[in-house]
Formats: sequence, C-alpha cells, structure tokens
Amino acid sequence: MAYVPFKDTLYVANAGDGSVRMFTGPDHAPAGQIDLQDDADNIRVDNAANRLYVGYGSGGLAVIDIGTSRKIADIRLSVHPEGFQT
Repeated sequence: MAYVPFKDTLYVANAGDGSVRMFTGPDHAPAGQIDLQDDADNIRVDNAANRLYVGYGSGGLAVIDIGTSRKIADIRLSVHPEGFQT
C-alpha cells in the first residue's frame, strides 16, 4: 500500500489479480484500478518525480504517473522484485 496525500489517494497492490486499486477521500471510496496482469506488490512512491513504482509479474516494475493514474512505462528485470527503494 501507498498513500499520496496531495491526491488523498490510497493505492493498494493486489497480488491475487495483478491490479493496483485506488481509493480516495475520508471514506476510501473506490476510484479505479490499474491492471498489471500478475502478482502486483511492493509499491513505492517517488514524490519528487510524481511516480509510483510497483513490482509485478515474473520480473518488472510498472511506472505509474500519479497525476493521471496511468501506467507510463515498464522497467524489465530478470526476477520479480521482492523489495526495492526509489
């Protein structure tokens, strides 16, 4: 999970269905999801770049633009990242 205060949005990675779900406001209302297909977990926020990084699949990081809530890039890795720093 990751919280982005300026958007009042909670991002939750779901390894079960490979999605990143978004919840907003004080009641955490569902606000959409980004489908990454497989094993989404390990979210990190890069506030300076306005990006989220999410480990997923058998070896990749999804780069998500916080402003648009869309995946903008993939960083390919040789294995699934179980932990990383931005």
